[in-house]
Amino acid sequence: MKKKKSKKNLLKQAINYLKESRRPIYAIIILFLLSIMFGFINAESLAQTLNPILENIIEQTANLKVISLIIYIFQNNTLASSITLGLGVILGIFPLMATLYNGIVLGYVLERIAQISFLEWWRLLPHGIFEFIAIFISLGLGLRLGGQFLTNYLKYYQKKQLLIWVPAFITILIILITLLSTLISGRIPNQDLIENGNIALSNPFILGLLVIIFVTLNFAQTFLLFIIITFITNKELRKVQLTSFKGNLYFSLLIFILIILPLLIIAAIIEGILISVL
Repeated sequence: MKKKKSKKNLLKQAINYLKESRRPIYAIIILFLLSIMFGFINAESLAQTLNPILENIIEQTANLKVISLIIYIFQNNTLASSITLGLGVILGIFPLMATLYNGIVLGYVLERIAQISFLEWWRLLPHGIFEFIAIFISLGLGLRLGGQFLTNYLKYYQKKQLLIWVPAFITILIILITLLSTLISGRIPNQDLIENGNIALSNPFILGLLVIIFVTLNFAQTFLLFIIITFITNKELRKVQLTSFKGNLYFSLLIFILIILPLLIIAAIIEGILISVL
């Protein structure tokens, strides 16, 4: 009886924390939907970049039997979910990037399928419903795990405006210097890498996305530096950060074990069977 009660209590705690985490989860869902639209609209520009990736996945799964396919899907989804959740500790950057990437890929796939028939979209729905729920939860928890450090920092220093605005000022300065050096040199950052990746910079949407990612990463790394410095130097803030981190990590792991993993198991079974049959 005690074991059953303890399991129920743990599940209740996990569900309560999940409800408290609805905002970051909703944020992930909104970003995912926007990313799907982006991938759908810019499918032609993304074709040369994404086709080799998708072809490689198809080659890896082409000759797998049902059980092997289920295990493959489960392993990949579990690994992706755990990594994005864990790496979310870095200000939630990786969950955001993972959401952006997966949404763009799905948007691209939907556009390619739509060229055959829009009715084919319904074949994808049973494949992803449980998987999407699990991944949205893990990404949302990862975003909360890392975002809490920034929230704690801003709340603690809200009366000391200088320590809030200095990271933003430094970031803007870095961006301006980078843009200035770009104009002087006449080259964009990592131009060779982008050209080799066959990304069409002539497309304003693609270029705009790259600029947004660049600015976001600069803001994140500057604030991360300040958070680390204040964590080391400010004993009171360090205590706040550690307490919230331990609580968030505990509940994130609890939800991962009790909710996310079962959803991924169900998703893998359904997807493995449907892919083999269809």
